[in-house]
Amino acid sequence: MSEHAFSYKWLLFSFDGRINRAKYWAYMGPVYGLVCGFTVWMLSVGTDAGSIKGALFLLGLVIAYPSLAVQTKRLHDFNYSGWWNLLSFIGVLNIGVFLACGIHKGTKGPNRYGPNPLEPPTAESVPTEARAAGVEGGEVARSNG
Repeated sequence: MSEHAFSYKWLLFSFDGRINRAKYWAYMGPVYGLVCGFTVWMLSVGTDAGSIKGALFLLGLVIAYPSLAVQTKRLHDFNYSGWWNLLSFIGVLNIGVFLACGIHKGTKGPNRYGPNPLEPPTAESVPTEARAAGVEGGEVARSNG
């Protein structure tokens, strides 16, 4: 676990911290499956190419920010700046960034973006606010609220 108490809000909307490959694939796998499945479905019902492009553009707008946040945290895991995501907007290089994030091992130990997400958190690695909110040993205390 990283220095951040895990939450989907942090995973999808924050550009801070690090995540491991499992969390990366847990997000990217279903997203790419959704895009591919949606495209196949639209083709199977006979949708014209213009409508498919428009629908995929809208879907892309919805998933762009969370995907960049997740991919940035993955780049952070191997000590690269999130600015390397800009390569994702250059044709075939997007496949390279996508695969590098999914295959490349993270930096062992802490780096400039935080502690290793595969190492158990220590009292020092869990922020004071998180401990006050009920985080113990990296797990968020469950509440009914």
